Amino acid sequence: MISKDRIALQKIMVYAHESLQYVYELSFETFMSDKKTISACAFTLSQMGEVAKNISLETQDKSKHVQWKSIRGMRNKIVHDYDNIDYAVLGVL
Repeated sequence: MISKDRIALQKIMVYAHESLQYVYELSFETFMSDKKTISACAFTLSQMGEVAKNISLETQDKSKHVQWKSIRGMRNKIVHDYDNIDYAVLGVL
């Protein structure tokens, strides 16, 4: 694995950890009523998608269990169509 991919994957792990911290011990109902947490999760997920765009095809091919296209697609949905996001999807990711 090339070092830029390793750095990118580490960044994605940090963002994922942050998202998990935001929702830790929150019920789904509490999450859905907390606009700050929704915004924080949307931001970290969009950052994960942004970083994922730069991961080499070689590394993506070695990690076929990761839904790279979905990660990038969620980023595009958050960034370009934020008003139409199904917040319930953010709460279950």
